Amino acid sequence: MQNKKTLRNQEIFKLVYASALAAIIAILTWLGGYINLNIVQVTFIHIPVIIGAVILGRRYGLLLGFVFGLGSFIRSLIEVIPQNVSFTNPLLAILPRMAFGYVAAVLYEWFRKFTGKVAPAALLAGVISTLIHTMIVVPFLFVVAKTGFHFYAAEHRYIIEEGFFAFLLLVIVNNMLLEIATAALIGTPIIIALNKVMTQNPAQA
Repeated sequence: MQNKKTLRNQEIFKLVYASALAAIIAILTWLGGYINLNIVQVTFIHIPVIIGAVILGRRYGLLLGFVFGLGSFIRSLIEVIPQNVSFTNPLLAILPRMAFGYVAAVLYEWFRKFTGKVAPAALLAGVISTLIHTMIVVPFLFVVAKTGFHFYAAEHRYIIEEGFFAFLLLVIVNNMLLEIATAALIGTPIIIALNKVMTQNPAQA
């Protein structure tokens, strides 16, 4: 009976955290958690996804990735600018972000077992999952942008002039490195602090 009560308390505790992180993602999306750089965007909305995936596990990582992607999709429909229009394709906007949240949780679990410590596991999970996210999104974005396979294609013929590898280099220089840095420098300390709170909370006992 006690075990069932403990499990229920744990799920409620996780749901509260997930709801708060989902709200943060929504607020950041609404306020403009993106920096437009030429034809690419830098975002820091991935940080709450990493935090939730690491602290709460795979299921919530997937869910928060969905919230991240859905927000990107809706924002692209409202703010119709060249940097956004490709993300009106929900396959590009949502699916890679869901995969990102799930992969972040899996990587953390693996590195936690390997290192036995929260800090290096969180750091490695955040950095590598952000790298993987970019490597998934970039080819998909390139194809969608080149082919115009998105809403508003008729009004905004967003054609990437560079070849794929030139575009990839542009994204790495302008986008990926900064997102990796924010994941490491901002996400990791927050994860360490939240992990302490969760391990000390009676609901986790």
